[in-house]
Amino acid sequence: MKNISLKNLIFLAILVFINQIYSSECDDFMKKQIEMKPLNPANGEIYYEVHGEKNTIPLVLIHGLDSSNMTFANVVEPLAKKYKVIVYDQRGHGNSKAEGLEYTSKTMAQDLKALLQYLKIDKAHILGHSMGGRTAMLFAFENPQMVLSLIVEDMDARARRAPLSKEQKEKLEAFALDLQKKLGSRHFKDKAEIQKILTDHYQSEEEAKSVLSRRARVNEDGSVDLLFRPDVGVLYGSLGNTEEHGTTIADIKIPILFMQSDPQMGSAISPKGIEHIKSNKPDANIYFFDGAGHVIHRAQEERFIKVLETFIKDGKIDNTSFRKP
Repeated sequence: MKNISLKNLIFLAILVFINQIYSSECDDFMKKQIEMKPLNPANGEIYYEVHGEKNTIPLVLIHGLDSSNMTFANVVEPLAKKYKVIVYDQRGHGNSKAEGLEYTSKTMAQDLKALLQYLKIDKAHILGHSMGGRTAMLFAFENPQMVLSLIVEDMDARARRAPLSKEQKEKLEAFALDLQKKLGSRHFKDKAEIQKILTDHYQSEEEAKSVLSRRARVNEDGSVDLLFRPDVGVLYGSLGNTEEHGTTIADIKIPILFMQSDPQMGSAISPKGIEHIKSNKPDANIYFFDGAGHVIHRAQEERFIKVLETFIKDGKIDNTSFRKP
C-alpha cells in the first residue's frame, strides 16, 4: 500500500467530519418527519364521530388544549338536525394517538386534513374552540379550497408567548418526556399518588390540585383517571401559543367569525387581541357573548347555536343579534 500523504489524511478527515455532520442532520430531519407525519384515521389513530350523516352541509368542531370532542356533547345533537357534524380528538387528546413532540397548529392541521380526506369531505365549515381555534385558522390558511367558513371560539390570533430558542425547546421536550415517563399511564390508585407527581412537575401544589379538579375522574374505588395527557398539554400549550396568526387570517378570503366571551368571565381574547384581529382582518366578524365564560358553547348553548347558524347561512353576523334581554 502506498504511503498516504499528510495532505490526503487531512482531506479524508474533513470528509469523515462532513459525513458525520450530514448524518446527524439527516437523523434530526428524519426524526422531525416522523413527528410531523399526519395521524391515520383508517387504523384508529384519530378518534372521530359523525353525527347527522344524512345531512349535506359538513361542520367540523375542534376542541382545545387538554380537552376532547366531549366538550361539544351538549351541542352536537341540536346541530346534527341541520348539519353533518364531525367531532374528533386532536393528537394526544382523548382517544387519539399521542405521537411526536411537535404539537403545533401545523401538526394539528395536517391531522385534520388527513381525517377529512379519509371521510371524503371536500369542503366544510370549520369551528375551533380555544387552542382548536389556532388549528382551524392554520387549516383554513393552508387549505382554503376545503373551507366554507371559519369560526374561532374565544381565541385570538396573536403570538401569546415569545418564540422558544433551540435550548428552551430542548428543555421543554425533555421535561415533557420525563413527565410522560413518570406518569406511565393515566390511571392511578388514588389522588395522593397523582397529585405528588403533578406537584413535582408543575412545581406547585395549587396547580396540581387545580388540574385534578378540572381534568380527572375519581372512580368508586377511589382510583383516579386523568382525562388528558399532561406531557401533551405542556408541549401543545407552549408551542401553540408562540405562533403568530395575524398574517394567517389576513390571507384568508373566506368569511371569518371570532366569538369572544366576556372578559369578566375569563375570555381568551383581550382588548389587544381584538385590536390585533381588526388590524389584520378588518372585515372579520366579531361577536361578543356578554355573560359567557371561555367555553361559550356550554355557557350559552342556545345563543351559541343561533349565532353559528346565522353566520353559516349569511356569511356575516350582526353583533347585536340574539342579545340577552
